[in-house]
Amino acid sequence: MCGCIYQESHKIFSPTLFDKEPEIDAQLRKYGYTGTLSGVRVAIESIRKERKRQGIKESSVRISRRQMISYVWKRKSRLLEKELQLLEQSFKMYPSLHSFHQMVQTFREAFDERNYPAFFKWLEKQLSSPNNHLYDCALRLRRDLQSIKLAFSTSYSNGVVEGHVHRLKLMKRIMYGRAKLDLLCFWQLKNA
Repeated sequence: MCGCIYQESHKIFSPTLFDKEPEIDAQLRKYGYTGTLSGVRVAIESIRKERKRQGIKESSVRISRRQMISYVWKRKSRLLEKELQLLEQSFKMYPSLHSFHQMVQTFREAFDERNYPAFFKWLEKQLSSPNNHLYDCALRLRRDLQSIKLAFSTSYSNGVVEGHVHRLKLMKRIMYGRAKLDLLCFWQLKNA
């Protein structure tokens, strides 16, 4: 009685497995298989799992984290058709990614257009709830709000100065322990 209930309950969950096992077992015995029926069952399950994994691998496309960051950061108008399709597919699979993409694009528009009121509105929205994706980023931006406002309002940049400082530090690291200040000054003047 228990064996009958056991088989019936398994037939409810996977009827094809138990229906085809005896057939497969009979075919294998014709070719000289001497093992047990449970051995056949284990082999069938491993084959099915492998086929299922291969089906998933073939049907899905893997996107690296770097690619996804690039797709989220770029404007939709600058994405290739394939990239746009992958992004749209990702939105369907992960709905929260769509809202994150919109937040990033709103920030980017404000920054590219040098629109401080739009940036400030974006910042307030991010700070409205600790559950927002970019809440921690917005907290750090709020600390430097005065310098950010100046960056939006003026076209000046300290990028050139930073480049010279970086170059000097690089030369210093290269020459560390090999020369004194005289040679460093000479090399700096020669490269300027």
